Amino acid sequence: MIEKFPIPLKLNDVLYHSCDIEPPTPGVIADTKKVADTGDRFNSTLVFLAGCVKSIISDTSEISEKIQIKSALRRLSFRSAEVIAIKSILLVHNDDAIEGVYPCTRCGHRVIAQKIEENGGVISDTLDHISDIDIMYAQECDNEFTIQLSKPVYIMNLKTGEPMVDMKTNRTVGMSTIKIFHPTLGHCIDAQTRQGNSDEMRLQYRIYVEAITEVDGIEIDRSFKDKYGMMLFEKIPNINDIGEITRRVHEYGISGKVKKICPSCGKEWMARVNTSSFFDLGPPIM
Repeated sequence: MIEKFPIPLKLNDVLYHSCDIEPPTPGVIADTKKVADTGDRFNSTLVFLAGCVKSIISDTSEISEKIQIKSALRRLSFRSAEVIAIKSILLVHNDDAIEGVYPCTRCGHRVIAQKIEENGGVISDTLDHISDIDIMYAQECDNEFTIQLSKPVYIMNLKTGEPMVDMKTNRTVGMSTIKIFHPTLGHCIDAQTRQGNSDEMRLQYRIYVEAITEVDGIEIDRSFKDKYGMMLFEKIPNINDIGEITRRVHEYGISGKVKKICPSCGKEWMARVNTSSFFDLGPPIM
């Protein structure tokens, strides 16, 4: 089955727009679970996709060798990887219903998505369905975006009280504009290796740091990310700038939200859907 990437994959100036997937075998599911059980959720996603993707397709060529597919999948945006994983699971898991509990954002009443059966019949079904959730596709190769911070951020020299200057590059260590690549599976894997799983929010920051390509118009390297990336990110003065980065990262791919109406107070809101039960057959998804 051919599935389109929400964000195209660019490799060596070739734009790959879709892939051919097949159902996961019991062996693929077992291999995925083995890695997922260690807490390595991003590598488990890579293992799962590598077992389901038969080829990666452009207008002029295909990648069909397993080793090359796995290497290419590391460069695939996580938002595209998430959609392809979902589509692969649906090939063997026809029931796309999702259970969940969603506290009302106004009164706190718990809105429960569930199916209730009695005497062999269904008396209530408020389940959400993956197929009802929108998927947004980029209209072109939109792999990077730029964020202008509300206020510049600097790492300060504790002795002088002035912004620190990097001895190697003779540059002030700060940033006001960030160019970010849509985080890939590889970015996520590298971030998890460096940050671990104990601090979910800092892991998210680390993913963004791994995906940064330029700071104030200057390309940055591995050394800059390791020495200053997290320090700069944690010091961004306006938390709304982090929110804007997150919004842009989630601009394409599965929306992950469904409309909820509180039966107690009538409040309507968009709730992030709980996919944990749906992914029991496959890899955890960010």
